[in-house]
Amino acid sequence: MTLAIKNLDAPLGAEVSGVDLAGQVSPGDIVAIEDAWRERLVVVFHGQNLSDPQLIGFSKNFGELDPPGPNPYGKPFLAQHPELNVISNVVENGTPIGNLGDGEAVWHADMTYVDVPPKAAMLHALEVPPPQAGGNTYFADMFLAYATLPADLKMVADGRVAVHDASTNSAGMLRKGYQTRSPTCGRPSVRTTRWCAPSRAPAARRCFSAAAPTPTWSGWRSRTARRCSTRYGRTPPSRSTPCATAGRSATC
Repeated sequence: MTLAIKNLDAPLGAEVSGVDLAGQVSPGDIVAIEDAWRERLVVVFHGQNLSDPQLIGFSKNFGELDPPGPNPYGKPFLAQHPELNVISNVVENGTPIGNLGDGEAVWHADMTYVDVPPKAAMLHALEVPPPQAGGNTYFADMFLAYATLPADLKMVADGRVAVHDASTNSAGMLRKGYQTRSPTCGRPSVRTTRWCAPSRAPAARRCFSAAAPTPTWSGWRSRTARRCSTRYGRTPPSRSTPCATAGRSATC
C-alpha cells in the first residue's frame, strides 16, 4: 500500500489512506502523518481494525501516553490497559462500560487542568450509530477561531488567564473523589504555538478556552467570566465526524 493524504472540504481535517495502523507503520509514513496533522489539525483513518495493544502501539509513535483523567466511577474501564479511556453509552449488567455515556460533551480540549496538557488524542471508533441518529463529533480550528474573533473580544481575551477545573469531565459529570468544583490551574486564554506547519505563521495564536470546563477567568467574578467565556467559546469553524457508541481514546 502507498500512503495517500487528502484534505477534507472544511477549515480543518485530512483523510489518510493506504496504511494499516495495526501493522508496522514505516518511519517515513509516521512523519507524513504527523506533518498532515500539524497542517490540518485533525487526521482521519477509515476502515481500521485495531486491538487495544495495537492502538497503544500506534499512538506511541507520536509521544509518551498520558493516563486519562479520573472518571465518575473511580476505576479504569480497562484494568489491563489503564492508559486507554473508553467512551461509550453501553450499559452491561447495570454498569456503564465507558465514560461520558450519551451525554452531550461541550467544546473542550482534553485534560487542560494538568500541568502539561496532552498535545493530541487518538480516537478509535468501535461502534458508530447511523447518520440519521445524529450525535456527530465536531473538531474546531482554534487558530481560525482566534483570527475571526471580533476586535473587542480579542482585547478581552489577550492576556486573560482562564482557570481550568479538574473536578468534572467534558459532559459536566463530577469525577470520583470530588465533592465540588476544584479549579486547579490557570491557562492563557490565547496561546502562541510555534510548532505549526510551514503554511502557518511561525508563531500562530489560537483560542484556548471553553464555556463549561472553564468556570472562571482570573480577576473576574464568576458570573461575568462565565458570560464572556460563553460568548468567547461559541461554535468556531469546525468539522464533524460520526460519534462512537463505543470507542477507545489515547492522549499523548
